[in-house]
Amino acid sequence: MLAPPKQVLPLRPHDRVLVLVESFPSLAATVVGTTRTEATLLLDQSGVPARMLHRRPAALEVMVERRRYRGDGFLAMVARRGKVRDDAIAFHFTDAESPIRRVHPRAPAVLPVTVVPVGNPLLPARALTVDLSAGGALVRGSAGLGLQHGTPLLLHIELPDEDLPIPARGAVVRQTADGLTGVRLDTMRDADRALVVEWVLSQATLLDQSDD
Repeated sequence: MLAPPKQVLPLRPHDRVLVLVESFPSLAATVVGTTRTEATLLLDQSGVPARMLHRRPAALEVMVERRRYRGDGFLAMVARRGKVRDDAIAFHFTDAESPIRRVHPRAPAVLPVTVVPVGNPLLPARALTVDLSAGGALVRGSAGLGLQHGTPLLLHIELPDEDLPIPARGAVVRQTADGLTGVRLDTMRDADRALVVEWVLSQATLLDQSDD
């Protein structure tokens, strides 16, 4: 039996990565060192000096066995002997517990969901997803719960044609200005995750056909 694909990927020295920064082309780089909260990267000759990237929000992506993994964070300049290096940059991870996670196919999805705060006196709330993947969901209608970044949650996702909701444990990763809550889905039964992936891929196929 094949082992399921890893959902979390540790970065190691010599790994090749892409740095994604808004308004800049994708920047190829090599990992030269890591700690629990950051990675030091040696930039390829892209023509973009590291000082232009300082303090910018960014994402780090890496491909492993044709699967894409991604981590979010921000960039900072690297100094050596008091001088700023333009060929190196430090990437500080937003989530130090699992900095690089597998990127799953995502599709727009308006589905009923029950949001249950874990270890919190707040009562469960009914809401709707805006989009969905096997690794996360964007939820509308949970703003009234006052959820904070990192709040652990249990979601009960109601897929069409499924008799029972799919339970998934995760945590809040962001709140948008228009009241949407981004939830990272960490734990889901393999069979349930397969159902979500199958449904998301079917929705993506329908969207592609509608664009033709």
